[in-house]
Amino acid sequence: MIQFAADPALTTKSTSFYVWELFAGHLFTHTLPATADFNPLYYVTGKNEDTGAYVFKGAVYNSTEGTDVPVSLSFDGVAAGTAAELTVLSGPDNPYGYNDPFTGVNVVTTTKSTVTADDNGVFEFSLPNLSVAVLDTGVSGTSKRSMKRGRRS
Repeated sequence: MIQFAADPALTTKSTSFYVWELFAGHLFTHTLPATADFNPLYYVTGKNEDTGAYVFKGAVYNSTEGTDVPVSLSFDGVAAGTAAELTVLSGPDNPYGYNDPFTGVNVVTTTKSTVTADDNGVFEFSLPNLSVAVLDTGVSGTSKRSMKRGRRS
């Protein structure tokens, strides 16, 4: 996850580190049932009972001809107009990109946006091929995320 070297300037986070950091930063206390086709979008949905947040975590792997994958989802109990933060991690067009400690190149691009549920409470967005994403209804400018045994602000 983290490559250490005798020279601290060469300490490098792997591409997997950013995925772990994203998923770990959006906790839920239990998973929610979901009905949809998988492939090339693999996902899980959940709710954090401590904060009331609904969370979608997904990854797009090997979409047809590298096209974006449309996502349309709703959560029972989420009203129209509810805002959620969408964080998408993406990289180069090929799966062989890596973070290079010698050049300082980080191939992971993080994009954040706000997605608002439509009149039917549905969130709609698209994810690029070879991306990982989290949609979280509990994130705001002063977000508080619950941890199982403690809290952080």
